[in-house]
Amino acid sequence: MIIKKNYNIISVLLGASLLLSSPFAIAADELVGTWKGAGISLKIDANKQYQYKMKLLNVGGKWSATKDKLTLNYSILGIAKVKKSSFSLKGNKLTLKRKDKESITLTKQN
Repeated sequence: MIIKKNYNIISVLLGASLLLSSPFAIAADELVGTWKGAGISLKIDANKQYQYKMKLLNVGGKWSATKDKLTLNYSILGIAKVKKSSFSLKGNKLTLKRKDKESITLTKQN
């Protein structure tokens, strides 16, 4: 009886954790690829590396995503920097929004 109750509790917890984590796992996988728009190119790799190009600016580093937040870590002249944006995915469109900044929409190229 105790074993069955523990098994049921574990099954419920495992099912709940899969339900809660699945949308994020899908979103993180969907971020991988090359995105372009508005003079910007953003290449996001599955190995958590990225390359960002805009006009003369060309930076790269590590990226991470949680729920609807994208974080880009990089350094300029040896100074560590972090850019955080809210993001949304709709089809092949990635919209990035930073506080007090205009939204940028990029289109997936591959």
